[in-house]
Amino acid sequence: EKMYCSELVSKSLEGFLGINTPRKKMTFDVNPKKWEKFFSINDARVPEGEWGNSPGDFERSSLFDHLGFYY
Repeated sequence: EKMYCSELVSKSLEGFLGINTPRKKMTFDVNPKKWEKFFSINDARVPEGEWGNSPGDFERSSLFDHLGFYY
């Protein structure tokens, strides 16, 4: 099964630890041509309006602590 990195993290956290990660309706309205090209590489369609999360959602979530340094 193909899945995105953030989807793998979400499913893993939910399956192994019972942690539900926040999901929202995804939008790709910034640089839509770029996203069309990105998803077409994997013969996928842009998941506009589908429920999901992004790596940035994890970064901003209070579920996680930041470790290390920011550059």
